[in-house]
Amino acid sequence: MPNNSLAPSFIKLFYTSNGHEHIMTIPVLAYLGIGDIWFLQEKASSVGRAWTVSFPEFITAMRPAFPPSDTFVSAELWTMASPTADPIFREAQALGTLGTGSGTDLANGQASMTYRSSTGGLYRLILLEGLFPVNLKDAPPFVAPFLAIDTYVRATTSVIFARDGGNLIAAIRLLTKTNDTLRKKFLLDA
Repeated sequence: MPNNSLAPSFIKLFYTSNGHEHIMTIPVLAYLGIGDIWFLQEKASSVGRAWTVSFPEFITAMRPAFPPSDTFVSAELWTMASPTADPIFREAQALGTLGTGSGTDLANGQASMTYRSSTGGLYRLILLEGLFPVNLKDAPPFVAPFLAIDTYVRATTSVIFARDGGNLIAAIRLLTKTNDTLRKKFLLDA
């Protein structure tokens, strides 16, 4: 599969932070199981668990990076028959989960956590407008609020895969910055 493909499946996570809606696209390996229940493959188990059970664990790991004023609204599961096929909507789940971190959102901030996949590719997990300072450059091991996310992403029960289909096996770096696109979109002062 091409390195940039979201095939065979992905999740769109809808969340609000700093009063703005954001959408995170997350590559996963989903399949339809017994009883027409969608399952997500886990890093250590090709059987996996129902996506309505396994995906909220990722949300739990992300909660410390966002204050209680931020909400993880919902998630949608999509599949693709091939890398060039149109995505097909499969299911949605309401989340309504609040952040648990203390502090104030960094308006127009972005955090990028980079991982190496088991097949040699790279994966970047991007968080927008959470509880993180700008211009932070860090190498693993990460500290709060990124520690819980990093622990989940590399755990055997993680359902997140790189776009090349590989498991996320090694954290490489963490970078935070001002996202100029967000700043212009929401007319925020620099």
